[in-house]
Amino acid sequence: RPRIDRRPVLKRGLGEKMLKKICVNIEEIIAGIALCIMSVATVFNVFCRLILSKSYPWAEEISYFCFAWLIFVGASAVYKRYQHSSIDILVRVFPEKLKVVVTMFSMIVQIVCIGAAAYLSLVYSVNAWTRKTPIMNIPYTFEALAMTVGFGLMFIHAIFFCINVVRFQDYFHTRPIYQGIFTVETVEDMVLEEREQTEERGEER
Repeated sequence: RPRIDRRPVLKRGLGEKMLKKICVNIEEIIAGIALCIMSVATVFNVFCRLILSKSYPWAEEISYFCFAWLIFVGASAVYKRYQHSSIDILVRVFPEKLKVVVTMFSMIVQIVCIGAAAYLSLVYSVNAWTRKTPIMNIPYTFEALAMTVGFGLMFIHAIFFCINVVRFQDYFHTRPIYQGIFTVETVEDMVLEEREQTEERGEER
């Protein structure tokens, strides 16, 4: 009987899983890289200023750029899990039909506002190409694009939230929006997954 080499299938499966994981957690990756670069540049500049009595302005510019990407892309990562502050105590006591109306109205307002912010930030990024940083002479577009990417990703997330509301009656956005693609690995998601596995084992017994 001929031997079947399963290694390519395994590699393809792992590669596909890794690609999905990267796509779903792209904000965390970008924000994490920006945080690391910003921290290194800031610590380096402080060290040189205190120990060597010499400052490097280019390190400060790098910190500004990374800080912008950390803030706006990080905001999208928080929005993806719907962890921004919100008051839903009144919505929870509403009848089922009214919950649908209120939630959909809220999501439409969010989509319109986030879409407008994404468009305006894109216009601002294009117009910022002619403005250069004083030290490294880099167009401010690369800093302004942080807003466009952040709001653009939030716009996509908002659409997925609407889909969850319509398909799964997820009025309080407790269902991960990319559950059908790859579960977003947060502490809450891991606890929920572990609880579900425990319940399944109990039912099997």
